[in-house]
Amino acid sequence: MKQTLLVAASAPGLQGVGGFLIDQMLNVDGVQPVSFAGIINEKAAAESKRDRLQSFEIFPPYNEWYTDQINSVAGAIKRYLVHRTHYDQHVRNQADLIEHYMLSQQPEQLWLILNSLAAIDVAYRITNAFRGDIITQIWDDPTHLCRQRNIDRYSRSRTHKRFRRLLDRSTRIGVIGEDAQKAYRPFSNAPAVIVRYGTGEQTPDVSDQGNDPAEFRIGLAGSMYATDAWEALQRSLDQVEWTIDGRRIVLVVAGNKITFSANSNAAATFRGWCNQTELRSLLAECDCLYLPQSFSSRSRELTELSFPTKLSDYVATGRPVFVHAPAYGSVARFCRRNQFGTVCQSLTPDDILETLRPLVQDPQKVEHQSQASVRIATEVLTYEAFASGTRQLLGIEEVD
Repeated sequence: MKQTLLVAASAPGLQGVGGFLIDQMLNVDGVQPVSFAGIINEKAAAESKRDRLQSFEIFPPYNEWYTDQINSVAGAIKRYLVHRTHYDQHVRNQADLIEHYMLSQQPEQLWLILNSLAAIDVAYRITNAFRGDIITQIWDDPTHLCRQRNIDRYSRSRTHKRFRRLLDRSTRIGVIGEDAQKAYRPFSNAPAVIVRYGTGEQTPDVSDQGNDPAEFRIGLAGSMYATDAWEALQRSLDQVEWTIDGRRIVLVVAGNKITFSANSNAAATFRGWCNQTELRSLLAECDCLYLPQSFSSRSRELTELSFPTKLSDYVATGRPVFVHAPAYGSVARFCRRNQFGTVCQSLTPDDILETLRPLVQDPQKVEHQSQASVRIATEVLTYEAFASGTRQLLGIEEVD
C-alpha cells in the first residue's frame, strides 16, 4: 500500500456513521497505518482512535451551517458575503496548513473523504499541485450537504464545480452504492468502487425469532433522517389504534433524537444509544425492522444516492426488513434488484397498513422475508465485499 494521507471531516472511532466507517476501513487486512488530517475540533480529536494512524493532526473547521432565515434580497447578499469572506478565508488558511503537513508526511496518495463543504473546498485546493494518486470517497451528494447547511445558491454552484473537478482529477472514486456509482460516472474516467459496510458476523437461526401471537414488534435503529416517513407510519398505526389482526404493534427504537407521536394508546420501547452487541440482540428480538428514507424533494439526493449502513446490521439479524421509501430511493431500488424486503412507496396510511399487514398476519411471509435477509447478509452485504472494496479503493487490490 502506498504512503497515504487521509483528509476527512470525521475521525476513526467517533460516534456516528462517519467515525465508524473510517475505523472499519482502517482495520481491514492489508490497510497499513495512514497519516491523518482531520477537519475536526478539539473535542472530536480527544475522542478519536489513533491506533491505525501513523500521524495525527487536526485543522478545526469554521462553522459552515447557517440557521437564520433569508427573507429579503439584502439578507441573501449578506449571507453570500459572510460565506465568501469569513468561511473562504478560513478554508484558505486550512488548506495552507494541510499542505504544510502534507509536505512533512510526503504521501504517495491522498485519500479524500468529502463529507463536509470544508472537506470539498480544502481538497480542491490541496490537490492542485499534488502529483500522486488522488482517491475521492463520497458518502453524501454535495447537493444534500449544501441544502443541509443552507448556503446561498452561488456558493452551491461553486461547490458543485469543485466537486466535479475533484472527481475528474481522481485516480479512484469510492461510492456507497450502485446508484451513486451510476450518478457520478459522467464526471470522471476513474473507476468508481463500491465501499459498503457488511458485518461479517454469523446470521442467527431465524426460526427461533419473533412470532409472539400477542405482539408485533417493529424495530428501528440509528439516526432519523426520514421524519416524514416515520410520522406517516405512526399516523397509520393511530388509524388502527396500534393493533393489526389482533396483535399489538410495539415500536422498539434504539437511536438518538427520535420523536414519537400518537393520538391513541401507543406502545413503544425507547433504548437510546446501544453498542453493537446490545443493538444486534435488541433487533433480533423484533418481528420486522423498519428502514425509512425521506420522500421530501429537499432530501431527494440523500434518498437517491446514499445507502444507510444500518441495513447491514438489519439483515445480519435475519429479520424481515420493512422498507419505507419512494421508488427512486436507493434502498427501494436495492430491494428490487435483489428481490428482497417488503417495500412501501407511499406516505398514505392505507397504503402503509396494506403493505405491513401481510407481515403481521402471515408466518410464511415472515419466514420467506427472514430467509431473504439471510441471503443478503451472506451474499451481498458481506464483510468480504466491504474489505475488498476498501482494498481496491486504496490501491491494494486491482479494481474489478
